[in-house]
Amino acid sequence: MTLGLLLASISISYKVPQILNLYYSGDTSKINPFMALFQCAYSYLYFLYVLNLDNMPLLCLASMSLLQSIVIVTLYEYYSEQIATFINLRRRVHRS
Repeated sequence: MTLGLLLASISISYKVPQILNLYYSGDTSKINPFMALFQCAYSYLYFLYVLNLDNMPLLCLASMSLLQSIVIVTLYEYYSEQIATFINLRRRVHRS
């Protein structure tokens, strides 16, 4: 079981640099929104599947993967909305 937890923690670590980069830079150009949503949906379905298995390492993996996918989609939406608001404000100022 310890080996399973170790492998689960390693397998979910690949999203951490992407989350940190998106959080600190606010640059959403490197994120494909359709892929992020697909990954979030996949993580949710996998989490529901693992709930019935009674396997703690897989449950940890599924829940962390789901949480990371939700964070990526949320940050993408947050920074995309900020960029759209900024562009609209600039357009209003130039029209005046």
